[in-house]
Amino acid sequence: MLRITLLSGEELTSLPLAELSDVKALKQRLHQQHGLPPRFRLFTKAVSEGQQQELDVAVSDGKVAKVEALLQLRMDPDAPKDVDGSTPLMRASKCGHADVVQLLLEAGAEKDFRDLSGGTALMCAACSGRVSVVRLLLGAGAQKDVHDLLGNTAVILAGFYGRAPVMQLLLKAGAQVDFRDNDGRTALMDAACNGHSRVVRLLLEASAQMDAGDSQGRTALMDAACNGHDPVVWRLREAGAQMDARDSQGRTALMDAECNCQILDADAQKNPCDDEGQTLLMMATEHDVLPPMEASATNVQEGNGCRARKSGELRNSLASLRFWEPQRQDGRESCEAAT
Repeated sequence: MLRITLLSGEELTSLPLAELSDVKALKQRLHQQHGLPPRFRLFTKAVSEGQQQELDVAVSDGKVAKVEALLQLRMDPDAPKDVDGSTPLMRASKCGHADVVQLLLEAGAEKDFRDLSGGTALMCAACSGRVSVVRLLLGAGAQKDVHDLLGNTAVILAGFYGRAPVMQLLLKAGAQVDFRDNDGRTALMDAACNGHSRVVRLLLEASAQMDAGDSQGRTALMDAACNGHDPVVWRLREAGAQMDARDSQGRTALMDAECNCQILDADAQKNPCDDEGQTLLMMATEHDVLPPMEASATNVQEGNGCRARKSGELRNSLASLRFWEPQRQDGRESCEAAT
């Protein structure tokens, strides 16, 4: 048993020798559990440009031993900064080099430093889906809800890129689920827009506002329907997403679904018109995505009303709106959201 005593004579702790591989492990344990200074010197000194470049390369390549050796020279862990203003911690986080991230944090790297775009190390890790790094940064107290110049938070970026494991960590840590970027978009909107069904499920379980609209009035359901992401649409519908919400142009999710030849089974209004007087039926027949139906609907209005034609024949309103069989797609549609 190893007894650790302060200069005052007060015993700090006792540790089994079997749990300590070397002095470095001892210093790490004392720093993490008792708040003692880290094993790296807290003050820095000037180093050569060549050494700064060495640190940059070692960090990017994930060379732990090299990074540690350079940090022992009392280098500033936040230098050198790249042309975009990013720090070594940001680059290590983006690349997923968890051991390097740990070293930089121990050396006193600024965990919430912002690059020229306002991004942080946590955002870099969230974008790239680096689960271990996100866990380290959250454990070190990184700010969860800080945003970049476009209004993106780590949660929004994890939603946009479909990083489900990262999203789980962020939500468990209490990150804001409905934070809006500069366009009024939330993580749920971006995840739905890009077809990330698992992330959508996580956000819904975290009570994300499913019917919220962005600056154009677009909801998560509209984005999912327009981009043909059937599983996401089903998930949102099962959660009770509003089918009849309209965007700033008067379009509904049903109208958007037609854009991708999707047909939704819903209790929504079957024949709403947009601002140009176009109904779902008119748009569907224009693209020839409906099978022949009973021609029982004859009460169709002219002018500002809604009228649907196909080869001179009227078709009735949609009696049963159903999804087509979900199609597996390797690629994902992108949406107009900040990356």
